Amino acid sequence: EQLIQTKSIHDFKRVSHILDEMKEICGDPIDSSSMERVSEFVEMKSNELKSKLDLLVPTNIINGSFKAYITFDCSNDTMNVINNLAKVCENTKYKIIFIALDNNRKTDKVQEQVIVSSQYDGEYPSIVKQIEREISQNFQDLSIIRIKIKVLTTNESVLLSDMEKDLFWSKTTNYFELRYTIPVRRSRKRDDLPYIQRRFQRLVRNNHNLHVSHDAFQKAYGNDLLYVITIRFFNGGAGLALVQHSSIIGMLEREKFSPLKVVQEFVVHDTNIKLDNCIE
Repeated sequence: EQLIQTKSIHDFKRVSHILDEMKEICGDPIDSSSMERVSEFVEMKSNELKSKLDLLVPTNIINGSFKAYITFDCSNDTMNVINNLAKVCENTKYKIIFIALDNNRKTDKVQEQVIVSSQYDGEYPSIVKQIEREISQNFQDLSIIRIKIKVLTTNESVLLSDMEKDLFWSKTTNYFELRYTIPVRRSRKRDDLPYIQRRFQRLVRNNHNLHVSHDAFQKAYGNDLLYVITIRFFNGGAGLALVQHSSIIGMLEREKFSPLKVVQEFVVHDTNIKLDNCIE
């Protein structure tokens, strides 16, 4: 009851019991295989507690505006997919996005993604089924490889503490996402996406959850091209994401890459997190 009311762990007897079980699993001396078993045990207990809490009282309700991003398979014929989507999305709320992103650091391979976005108002988690049902009806003839739903961090419901994020949300499919639109001067050397990717990776620490993309439809922004740096934080709450954001902004401004636009969001639903190779 105390755990449910406070959304934090103060049941020391249960915690002590879990620690005792971890100690037994570890054995003496501790080796790497023991640590792996402990990690699996902690993950299992975490999921068990989350399931019990959600049955007793909803712990992650969010009311407000959501944005859904639907990614389509365009591996065979990109332009055909875009043309089909243009017909489906004509005079609707859907917006087509065509991006190129560098998600393979070893080969500098650039990936193209065709995405449709739309806005919704409602309550999470029930809105997920509503969005998925609508998407299934409207895009039944196209192959969908990802559905991603996000909410702005200005929504008070996602001002999560580190403990709330770890306790009530998935560590692999719920995360904070920061996007920075950066103008980069065009040149023969610097309008290459892998080059830009490597440059920002050197500048931004903890960059294993970073990728750089640009709108494949876009024309030049004056003498510049607009790139979007996307950085994801899987561990920690809103406070940690805000600290990281402040650090990144400071770094970008020192390097003369002042963002034209910054978007801070929390991802509540992601059906294919590995699509951008952001989990390694």
